[in-house]
Amino acid sequence: MADLEERIRWAARDDKDADPLEFYNEHYAGLSRGRLALRDRALYQRLRKDGSLENIPIYLSGSGRKAEEIDPATLYPQITTSSTRLTFFYFTRTLGHSESSMGEAAEQMVPVDEKPVQLKDLLYDDFVLAGEKLEAIASAIGSAHRQRAEQYLQKTGQIEKWKETSNLRRQRELQQKEQEARALEKAQETFLNTLVAKMFNEARDDWPLQTALRVYWQKKQIRPNDISLEKLDKLFQWYEYAVEHNEPMSLGDFSRETGLAPTCISHLFSHAGISTLKKIHTQKRQLCSAPEKVRIRSALQKTDFTGTDLEYFTRISGDIFWFQSSAISRTKKNNNYTIQHFSYRKASEIYEARPLMKDEEIQEILGLDDRTYAKYLKHQPEISRKIIANLRQIYPDMEQHITQPYVPRQVRELQERETFEQVVVIEIQRAIANGVKGITELSQETGYAPLTIHKYAARAGIPVPLGKQHYGNDPLGYCHEHYPGITQRKLWKTNVSLSLVLKRKHLLSALPRR
Repeated sequence: MADLEERIRWAARDDKDADPLEFYNEHYAGLSRGRLALRDRALYQRLRKDGSLENIPIYLSGSGRKAEEIDPATLYPQITTSSTRLTFFYFTRTLGHSESSMGEAAEQMVPVDEKPVQLKDLLYDDFVLAGEKLEAIASAIGSAHRQRAEQYLQKTGQIEKWKETSNLRRQRELQQKEQEARALEKAQETFLNTLVAKMFNEARDDWPLQTALRVYWQKKQIRPNDISLEKLDKLFQWYEYAVEHNEPMSLGDFSRETGLAPTCISHLFSHAGISTLKKIHTQKRQLCSAPEKVRIRSALQKTDFTGTDLEYFTRISGDIFWFQSSAISRTKKNNNYTIQHFSYRKASEIYEARPLMKDEEIQEILGLDDRTYAKYLKHQPEISRKIIANLRQIYPDMEQHITQPYVPRQVRELQERETFEQVVVIEIQRAIANGVKGITELSQETGYAPLTIHKYAARAGIPVPLGKQHYGNDPLGYCHEHYPGITQRKLWKTNVSLSLVLKRKHLLSALPRR
């Protein structure tokens, strides 16, 4: 094949009406598209314009699928003299050079300003220098697959450069996201500070709300989304009420009114800088009947109800459960169903109210957010089965009535009959019906102390028959004779019937109180 200088270029042809394809076959037969573009650019552009480029082979004739060899010396002048920046994409897609050939040629060193430089440093594609994602590169080279984009980068020798620029791009994106997040956080903090300041100003005459806002903001810095502002406001409203009406309330009283745990309330008071309101009088000892003791043991051993749940379902004071739990080991572990601050009590209240009320009303009354309420509904079947099973463990004799995940009317009536007061009253009535007379005999028959019998009989309006003792017309003289120097309190414990006679005749005040 003759040298380039001996060839007639398309632009310098004599026959201006010559067919470009015939001209190619005559002067450049078998030359590949890439080399034709390098040797006769005008003819290449004319064939491409006429749509005849498909008749020109991509590879050298007789080479099969073997990629043509590209001389780096022919690429460098074209790159440096072009008015636009030429890239791998231009040579492989526009000129038709194979990707592998370009990759091999671009590995060669060429002199730039008398310094050796790899040719590929001048040919990197724009999307490689930008470190774009493989999906974008695949779209740019006319493919829909990431694997094809990676193959293109491998063949053209741009993969290492792309990894470098891709890492830089990801770092820039990450830095940008962090800056945006910090800016958003700062804007939110500024907004919240402004909002809180405005709310503080509006609540300057409302001590409960102002205190709730201060505690809420302090807690939010430590543990976000812990306790709602509404519950805090309710707690401090009760505190203000107790102080104004001089009615000291224990942590248990606050817990029953707000639904917050006593230990949590204690921490909230510490955050608010206020002290707990201790009751002046000593709290009376909680009494439970024999049937209730059986229920307590079953509840602690066979269910996973918490103390708050047990108090709600059994109507037995949570203090008793707390005291008994130290003596009875609990084997059942509580399952919270991935619900924050999960409570079987709340679940039971939701399922009992749903047939009668709208979900929005129930949610507002119980103070539950949308996500928590949705989880209670999502896990309703398994939670309902658990509640029913636990209630049947506590009340096995009422199993036929326990069919729903809440306490039925029959069980509530049974709870009323099993209270300590009702059991004592029933025993008193049974003993009187059997002909027992007098406090002393009633005490011996029922096993309860005389003061207990007198107390609960008076509450129930049961007239306690006096015994066979007779104190004559002067019961006070009888008292001085038989119990010299006795006090009212000691006489109640020693001889209740005499105390009742003196009280009925308004003579009890003649004895010293203590």
